[in-house]
Amino acid sequence: MKLHLFHGLNLRPEAMLPLGRALSENPVVHSLKDHANCNINSESANHWQRWNDDADQWVTQLDSDSVVLSYSISAPLLINALKKANKTVNKMILLSPAFYFKKSFTIVGCYLNFLPNGFLIPSFNKKTERCNFGLPLGLYRSIKDNLNVPTSFQARSSIVLIHPGDELLQSKPTLKLAKQCAAKTVVLSSPRLPPYHASYKASCAPIDILREFMKSDT
Repeated sequence: MKLHLFHGLNLRPEAMLPLGRALSENPVVHSLKDHANCNINSESANHWQRWNDDADQWVTQLDSDSVVLSYSISAPLLINALKKANKTVNKMILLSPAFYFKKSFTIVGCYLNFLPNGFLIPSFNKKTERCNFGLPLGLYRSIKDNLNVPTSFQARSSIVLIHPGDELLQSKPTLKLAKQCAAKTVVLSSPRLPPYHASYKASCAPIDILREFMKSDT
């Protein structure tokens, strides 16, 4: 069973591989081009449109038998691209999906309204796993202005996993949406120390639960 992996913001695509290999023999990593080339610090606008274009390319490699694992910002990008292409995958694992940002994220965005798009926001990711030390403010503005929360997950069966202490995302509305979309839910207890959003690590994920989900008929 081939597993398709989709990474998060400012995360090196290959950082997803340890988790992918714990679940599948030959996982495939799909990249946002500016992350794969470590060129995400570009001050140019239209980050979101470029990511949408990348997501449109992702779905050309997926079909009704595909199993996907999507982390953080790749979740809404992938789901919206699947919907646009009128496609449904077999199984979808949504790990800390970036559907609902905490109010602190939007409040900070308001306070930073007068700073230039090139203003650098430091990253929480480890040096060995991040693309760059920080990301330009314009990129976060792209997310704030363009993020659409999906109303369905475009999968025959799906599972949503999120940590209640996630620094960036609201877990309660995320889990509520999952139940509305008939998805299984898992409240993560790992990592035990921050950053709690870093749930892509194989040591943090409930491997047995995910393997069982991938093998199940429902």
